[in-house]
Amino acid sequence: MSLEFVHNYQGNRYQPPPQSLPAMPPDDSDESGTAEPELDLEYPRDSWKSLPIATKDGDLTDLPQRFIDGRHRGETVLWLSAPTGEPIPVRLAEIAAGCITLQGRRENQVVQRVVSLISQPFPWEEIEGFVTALQVHGYRFLDAPAPLDESGARRVSFDFGTMENQPRTRVQREMQVLEEMILCQNLDVPTLMDGRIGWFSQPGLETRNIVGVIKNTRERYLHNEGIQVLMRLSPAERTPFFAVQSHDMPVITWFLRLAGSNRSMPNSGIVRIEVPKKRFETQQLGSDFVNRLSKRIYDLRSRHSDYQRSAISLEPIVRVEASLSACMTPPQHYQNRFYRLLNI
Repeated sequence: MSLEFVHNYQGNRYQPPPQSLPAMPPDDSDESGTAEPELDLEYPRDSWKSLPIATKDGDLTDLPQRFIDGRHRGETVLWLSAPTGEPIPVRLAEIAAGCITLQGRRENQVVQRVVSLISQPFPWEEIEGFVTALQVHGYRFLDAPAPLDESGARRVSFDFGTMENQPRTRVQREMQVLEEMILCQNLDVPTLMDGRIGWFSQPGLETRNIVGVIKNTRERYLHNEGIQVLMRLSPAERTPFFAVQSHDMPVITWFLRLAGSNRSMPNSGIVRIEVPKKRFETQQLGSDFVNRLSKRIYDLRSRHSDYQRSAISLEPIVRVEASLSACMTPPQHYQNRFYRLLNI
């Protein structure tokens, strides 16, 4: 069926409402699982306090030397009608990931153009033809799962917002696959990732020297005393470290304030840092390592006041983002090209 698949299922350009609510981002910063956080690792939970980070660099050999980030630009560009009538959003996106060294040398970079939709309601032979035709024109197809219904089964829905979130999340996850691919090209060098490390699936990463820095922090696993300590942090101060489940990987984690003050906004300028729990325990790491790593991250904070997220960004990650942005196509250009390809 090839590209005619879109026309055979009443494909239409998607026009978002002029005052639509902002789309909910994929839940890539929240913790998964039901395991209780271990809050008593460094200090008893009823004795938590803000802690200063290291004042001297100390040993730098086990601190991050590579920095990896990903970018995702995409929109819902079409919607189809499923055989049973449900609207099926089609997302077109560019995803990218890149890596630079501490010295600023670019190591790896990859950019891909992808199309994602929920294929479940369509005959698979028709999807296969569509996928093959997309590949000929340089697009990768990402099959998005249907949303979960109240019984826990995956079914398509007439709720367009719920359906639209599935391809969005699928594309975001594929961007993380690109990040993991670049990470695994050189696992012998300490590496910092922009985001959580628990989404990665490569066996053995739990023993590697990798660090995740999460900008969209969540405090829901902290006890009341912990939240109060978090809100009172001054720049270059951290919370005690504790353990949580970061999706599939147990991690040691803590909060660090990079900028701002608790007088301006209680949770501004705060990032969360995570490292694999297994490596932390096997190497018998502790407060000294946490303080040295926190100082390295604090010293790498962005000083660019014109950068939108400078208060919670690291300078090497900002450079990766700039490099990736220069290699990506403006969304309007590749969307119009896609419409012409489909004759819509």
